[in-house]
Amino acid sequence: MEKIESMLAELKSDLASGKFAPDAHFPSEYELAERFKVNKKTANKAVSLLVTEGWLYRGRRGQGTLVSPVKPFPGGQICCISILKNAYQSDFLQGAQSGAFQHDYLLNYCSPPPEELPDLLKRLENSPVRGILTGYYGELNTRLPVIYIDRSSGDPESFYSVSCNNYQGGYEMMKQILARGHRNIVIFFQQKLMRDRLKGFHDAMREAGISDAEKRTFRWLEDSCYEAQKQLRQALKKYPGFTAAACGSDNLMIHTADALDQEGIPWRNRIALTGFGNLLGKDPVLPAASVDQHPFNLGYTAAENLIALIEGRGEDIPKQSMIDVELVNTGNIPFVPQS
Repeated sequence: MEKIESMLAELKSDLASGKFAPDAHFPSEYELAERFKVNKKTANKAVSLLVTEGWLYRGRRGQGTLVSPVKPFPGGQICCISILKNAYQSDFLQGAQSGAFQHDYLLNYCSPPPEELPDLLKRLENSPVRGILTGYYGELNTRLPVIYIDRSSGDPESFYSVSCNNYQGGYEMMKQILARGHRNIVIFFQQKLMRDRLKGFHDAMREAGISDAEKRTFRWLEDSCYEAQKQLRQALKKYPGFTAAACGSDNLMIHTADALDQEGIPWRNRIALTGFGNLLGKDPVLPAASVDQHPFNLGYTAAENLIALIEGRGEDIPKQSMIDVELVNTGNIPFVPQS
């Protein structure tokens, strides 16, 4: 970060926190130059930018520069680079927007094709945007502060992220399935999804004495109806009569339900079907259980953490923030009939 940028960030933080009273005299360029160890020209430019953005105003002749009585909006801008395809991502974006508004920041949203991402990042670095929230795009090559969403790869101490507790959700959901007597269980899981969810499924199964949990996992290559039918047929061949199917996402669960119907298998109230994401809400059309990842809270926390980084308060936030999850509609998990 250039000297004037860090200087502006600190002065805006002072103004936003109320360090200077409304209509009070703002420190002179000479005082600012001494405080920040810069020349008077740089200090004067910083003050001019604060006037342009509405933080300060010029008084009458001889009054100098004064503090604006009303804090300007936006005090800063951040950008969310992500995919927006379902209710989960929409709720996340709403939470991020709410978190940004709480701190008088404006949230922008972009969903570029991967090949256009490098150019977008360069353009953002030369824009009013001061930080980025991102998910599903991998590691970003940018000078701007970044908060990653649900990132599970790389050294966790080398980046800031906000995630839901995927392991907790997988583990607790499988415990609910096991508590209803299920032992002939299969897992449908997509390679791109969180590995911690799968580990939660497996650990709960192993604790219950199901040693072949890994073999019972069918990894989908894509999220599609074709893949659902393909994987379902393989599961039925290897584990005929399975009584529970734990899915790594609600999308996989919905496709699995469709595939079961197309195969003519009467699964409702017979086969336990669970998802992850709670896309269908509290009153789902399908009799299935899911895991609410609380995406609104995820987005709100991510925006707050990013603004803390932007304003030089990185020591106040953890490198890896974790949002607890909640099981929903577990009453839809049927008990295994007693023989």
